[in-house]
Amino acid sequence: MKSLKDKKTIEKIFSDGKKIYTPTINAKFISGSPEIMISVPIRLFNKAVDRNRLKRLIRESVRNKSNDKFSIALIYNSDKIESFDVIEKDVNKIFNNLKLSQ
Repeated sequence: MKSLKDKKTIEKIFSDGKKIYTPTINAKFISGSPEIMISVPIRLFNKAVDRNRLKRLIRESVRNKSNDKFSIALIYNSDKIESFDVIEKDVNKIFNNLKLSQ
């Protein structure tokens, strides 16, 4: 799955996209090419080290998931750094819901 970088697609995801909520990660998605964007807000984690660690954990949990039809934005929303197991569980919930919405 490649990175989502197109500004028009990102704007479309946030304006028209459907939402999936989990305790640590919110997801917004639209039908389209299989791309992903991972975001960790600076207002929750001031240190770049913490934001980058969370992005790596999310990216690793997404790595082997299959997604053929959706452009997805994953937004971390917990105010503490969760373990990989918790993040992976929430990412699995998101991708299971995506499979149901196909």
